[in-house]
Amino acid sequence: MKIKEKILLPLIMIISMIKPSIAGPYSEEGHITLVEMDMSTYYCTLRINNQLGNWYCNSIAGKAMFDLAKIAHILNKPAKVTFMSGYVKSKDVLSITLE
Repeated sequence: MKIKEKILLPLIMIISMIKPSIAGPYSEEGHITLVEMDMSTYYCTLRINNQLGNWYCNSIAGKAMFDLAKIAHILNKPAKVTFMSGYVKSKDVLSITLE
């Protein structure tokens, strides 16, 4: 019985530490290969390293992110995009930074 308790406690600690790290933001660096805006829903979409991301671009901040993504795409500049992780294919974009 003591062996099960010794194994179970570290296992529970590892699982509890991994779960919050899955739900947090993460960054990807590379070249933006796609930037587009859907005029009917005002959602913008980008692709970097085969990762799709979207954000609502009907605000000043959203428009600024769209312009920055367009500049990085047109000039072929490397960028760093921060996504909110999750289990969906197209993740929420939190920030875009030119490298």
